[in-house]
Amino acid sequence: MAGVVVAKGGDASKFEVSDELYGNIQDFNSQGTVKRLGMLVEFVVVEEDLVAAKPENVSFEEAVILPRAVQTAVEGFKTAGFKEGQTVFIVGRAGCVGTLSVQLVATTSTAKVEFVNSLGANNVVDYKKIKYEEVEEKFDLRCDTIGNFL
Repeated sequence: MAGVVVAKGGDASKFEVSDELYGNIQDFNSQGTVKRLGMLVEFVVVEEDLVAAKPENVSFEEAVILPRAVQTAVEGFKTAGFKEGQTVFIVGRAGCVGTLSVQLVATTSTAKVEFVNSLGANNVVDYKKIKYEEVEEKFDLRCDTIGNFL
């Protein structure tokens, strides 16, 4: 969710009325699965620890997806058993989940090579010039943030 504080409770101290916030406030059960989905609401009551100040240079539309994208990337690497020091081949580095993923190696198009390098990729592969299967370098993990690419 992303929005503007319109009122706050008596114990609230982190944020003020008119502060712009974002966060992931989905309700999870003890097994870690979501109990309820959706945020199509006009107002929401939320605990301060579940939200953060929205950066000024991030739109509400961008802020609303950030927590889910970060969660997707983190859970993907956890599930894959990623360990510090391993090399990763990431497809879709210029997308939201790819941008937020831990970066060592990226795959992108020529138009996005400079952008991807600016995000901290060690090597960039232009998928329009080299097929991912033909990349000679060996990787500990291949991560597809697009879907059905690898």
